[in-house]
Amino acid sequence: TTYEFKPITLCNKILNKNVYKILEYSFFEMSSVISTPNFYVTPNMVIINLFYFVINKKLFASNFLDLNLNKLEGLSNKLSKYFNRPVKLDLTQLYSVSNNTQILAHILGKLGLLRRNSFSRIINRFLKYQSNKILFRKNQNKYNKLFTVLTGVNINLGGRLMRGKIIPRRTTNKIQYGSLARSKSNYITNSRTTMKNKRGSFSFTVSIGHKFF
Repeated sequence: TTYEFKPITLCNKILNKNVYKILEYSFFEMSSVISTPNFYVTPNMVIINLFYFVINKKLFASNFLDLNLNKLEGLSNKLSKYFNRPVKLDLTQLYSVSNNTQILAHILGKLGLLRRNSFSRIINRFLKYQSNKILFRKNQNKYNKLFTVLTGVNINLGGRLMRGKIIPRRTTNKIQYGSLARSKSNYITNSRTTMKNKRGSFSFTVSIGHKFF
């Protein structure tokens, strides 16, 4: 019996990870945060599908594609050299960070690095504003640009932030809006981001429930 092993899958994983870093830093320079990209590779073209959220409030109402057209074209040309074929960027803008677990977890991690922010401060001043916009069905036509309604968001903090209180034998904080029960949500997504401060490593784990309509 002869076995032949081709390292194509491993190479693709490494390549996709490197491309994700390029996309992440490129979009961050354009004042936006991206989700994990999906790659659709064909013999003639590579299509990269991803969601992005504009973090600069001044640019939120502006047309992202028009403002960054030259940068996006340059990014597409740069990625074409990696794949040795044309690359097309399929971009979808999100209007609330709670629509995607990867984007929400990443922003929470960045907020957690700020010295003045505690877990309660992040939740009270940031997430409550977002949850009031999207977690209710009556607002879906105004804010939700996808074919789902969010049923709930669960956020878990492991570790300590710089301003967090030190409570013996307690190293986690948890908050939940809405419901993630299977009877109310058709699909649940999960993401985690880990960062490090002077108190050690901390991680945000985010779960979001979606209901199709």
